Amino acid sequence: MSASPTFSKFIPWLLIAVLALGYLGHRALTKPAYNWDLIGYMSAVLKMDGYTDQKNHKHVYETLYNELPRPAFNKIIGVDKQTGSKVVESYRHQIYQDPDALQQQLPFYQIRVAYTALYYGLYKLGVPLSKAPSILSWIFASICCLIGLSLIPMSKVAWLVYLVVFFEVIKASWLVRLATPDLLAAAWVLLAMTSYLKGRKTIALILTALLPFFRTDFIILSGLMLTTHLSIVVKNKRSKSKAPLIAGLGLLSLIVYSGLNSYFGNYGYLTIFNFTLIQNTPYPASLDVSLQANDYINAYLTGLGRWTHSRVGWFFIFCTLGLLSPISKKLSQELRLLSIISLAFVAIHFALFPAFLERHYLFASIWLSITLAWWTHTAIRTSQQTEATSSD
Repeated sequence: MSASPTFSKFIPWLLIAVLALGYLGHRALTKPAYNWDLIGYMSAVLKMDGYTDQKNHKHVYETLYNELPRPAFNKIIGVDKQTGSKVVESYRHQIYQDPDALQQQLPFYQIRVAYTALYYGLYKLGVPLSKAPSILSWIFASICCLIGLSLIPMSKVAWLVYLVVFFEVIKASWLVRLATPDLLAAAWVLLAMTSYLKGRKTIALILTALLPFFRTDFIILSGLMLTTHLSIVVKNKRSKSKAPLIAGLGLLSLIVYSGLNSYFGNYGYLTIFNFTLIQNTPYPASLDVSLQANDYINAYLTGLGRWTHSRVGWFFIFCTLGLLSPISKKLSQELRLLSIISLAFVAIHFALFPAFLERHYLFASIWLSITLAWWTHTAIRTSQQTEATSSD
């Protein structure tokens, strides 16, 4: 399932890779978005360094005041970007004014253990707190991009399909500007899936079991990958002996998931659902879960609206149809299986949490762009072979 590169094709491949990574670096390092999550992750990192409560709150905002351009600082604290005199986002401004409100946000960020650990490492190396996320985003966006480029066919059409999806549909050049663990999580998933595709299934499943360290909601993907492979080995008499290992990895994944949520005091499913999709309050610890059915119906309707107004949403639908087509049967069995698992993750995640934030599905978008590149390449070759046969 790998393209057979020749030197003449490797040179343009290398040029494309250098240009793509350079562009991602330019966007990440010179045009950071300073999204609000920067505050949450900064606070989590400073807590690891011994800053707690009011001291934590004060250091976060003093650091941002000193390191951010004034319009960016005003925006992140919820006031008018230019004048700073008018409150335009009460949620952000309340957290800016109240240290307790910031502390109540921390469980949402502390559970992204892999990301906060890397962030903390850069901070201890002397990288400014406001700059470290940009470096992390560039590194892992580049890894994601390179994994895709290394897996698709060495052809102009495949490169074009992959790069258009990566930059125009997935909007990688926007995501790389954010302080977010999603690029790191996507890179880890892509490494696991690449290992599976290349036949290193045990390594792939071990990487999969560790996914909750990157995003706790990726316990869904761990479950899908492990149970799917378990069902495969159970049917195969020669590989049945691997079933206990897979079951053990599933148990490990559950232990990691439960342990992280318990250790950091993360809020329950309904509280997180209400906090994100129903009630916009800076105090999730005291949030009362809604008992009104309309609130939940509206949350799903809003999510469906976001899906239908999203390029990524329509891309998922298009890929689903593509996998049902006859051409897809000519693709690698593992590539198809992993694509189906990716789409299943999207469906289950949306059913449980209908926010439809595109970055939550980043790994699925990238993997499906790889599949689409192969699908297009295969369709063109099939058409050419058919024409050659008919002309004979």
